[in-house]
Amino acid sequence: MYRLSLAKKVERTLTFTLVTGHYMTVNLSTVGRDWVAGITTAPLQQAVVLRVAALESVEGLPEDDSDVEAVVHRNPTLSLMLENLSRQSKHVVVYLATRQWRGTLCEVGADWCDVETVTGALITIPLSRVLWLSVGSDLGDGDN
Repeated sequence: MYRLSLAKKVERTLTFTLVTGHYMTVNLSTVGRDWVAGITTAPLQQAVVLRVAALESVEGLPEDDSDVEAVVHRNPTLSLMLENLSRQSKHVVVYLATRQWRGTLCEVGADWCDVETVTGALITIPLSRVLWLSVGSDLGDGDN
């Protein structure tokens, strides 16, 4: 979605509807090859990472996308972004279609990530199953 890169370039706030039926309004901060990241606007401001594959629709994109194709091809993949996040030892909530996992990203491969849950379990998750992540130090409490 080249228009997402243009939305970042012009500092847009976008409303995303996810395949789960959830929706969120996000101040876009980073656009990767297969993901976007930003801060939600309400009701709580929190950092989120959304896989493009999890998006059902996007509202608020600019109409002109004539100069963004070259930019998109230089953007990092989701696995590279998560690898960087794992080095920061941030608490995350990883949302899948049927459940969520709270914990810390331990290790990230080309198509998978390991999450150490708040209960100490090590869970390996295929990146293709990740819909979105919430990121922040205040997310470590609660059930898996």
